[in-house]
Amino acid sequence: MNHHNILRRTQIAALVFAATSLATAQGPNLLQNSSFESGALAPWTIASGNVAIATYGTASLPGVAVATTTGGGGLMVRDLGNGVIEQIVTPGSIPPGASLIVEGLLGGGANDWTRIVVRTLDASGTQIAQLATAYVTEQQRNHEPVHLHRKLVVPVPPIAVSFAVRVEFANQCCGGAFASADQITAHLETCLLYTSDAADERSSVD
Repeated sequence: MNHHNILRRTQIAALVFAATSLATAQGPNLLQNSSFESGALAPWTIASGNVAIATYGTASLPGVAVATTTGGGGLMVRDLGNGVIEQIVTPGSIPPGASLIVEGLLGGGANDWTRIVVRTLDASGTQIAQLATAYVTEQQRNHEPVHLHRKLVVPVPPIAVSFAVRVEFANQCCGGAFASADQITAHLETCLLYTSDAADERSSVD
């Protein structure tokens, strides 16, 4: 092969590479009552401790201005003492190589903490993996009653069937429990590879 052909093939390869891109496809929200706007906790269940549905603007909790800024609606879930809530979801199908993207607004008031935990389950309901966000602490909130957005990317192993999505509150001191959360969502996300028609045509040229 002469130098001209080598150069031409190198240029073609560069064109194909440049015209190939990755994109992500996100499925629907798998969680029900993500924003707690039903006024009830169901289908979330209490795994431990105690929680309640609260209104924005309740003393020591995030106010109406926070809800307006974050799109939090009028209601949220709040801690009443080291509460943990959980919702188990079973997607109809899980694409190979998918990730579960779990997001939420976490925070509250006083010096209490909040985090998201995801337990990955197999067909028998046995936990095969667990990931969690770091706690949103009072220092991260600048000691203010606000919610901060947090995101957790959970790789999905081939034997995964269901996911137990948790919100965990940690009461740090005395004088009441004031951690809270809102807008908890979970989506399956897959990567897609795209190559333009022009690149395909060029790659077929000798």
